Amino acid sequence: AYYNRVRSRSTIRFLQQLGVQHDIFHAMMNYGATFEGEIQVHGFLYSHMKVPAVKLIFITGLFAECLRQFSFKPYTIGMEAYRRGKRANTNLFAINWIEYLETDVQEIYKKFGIA
Repeated sequence: AYYNRVRSRSTIRFLQQLGVQHDIFHAMMNYGATFEGEIQVHGFLYSHMKVPAVKLIFITGLFAECLRQFSFKPYTIGMEAYRRGKRANTNLFAINWIEYLETDVQEIYKKFGIA
């Protein structure tokens, strides 16, 4: 029983951290609070972290938005964000972002290879 409680607490902490970092990436990467911004964040996170659930959200969102707009623009911006996540040279999930609150975004891009 103790193991299950500890495991569930760590799962909750992981999900909370993932949610906070999702919002950080929206702001830091200048991905808006739109459906296209969600596609960009999920593309970035999937390519960087390879979480299957994020892949599902990314692909489904891309497909739905391309159909809704009857355009390839969502695909283009989604893949651009995907490539940006692949270029990151550090595990961005393990970073303590509180230490970087006063840091210029361009310095963060350069330090972690996000550019």
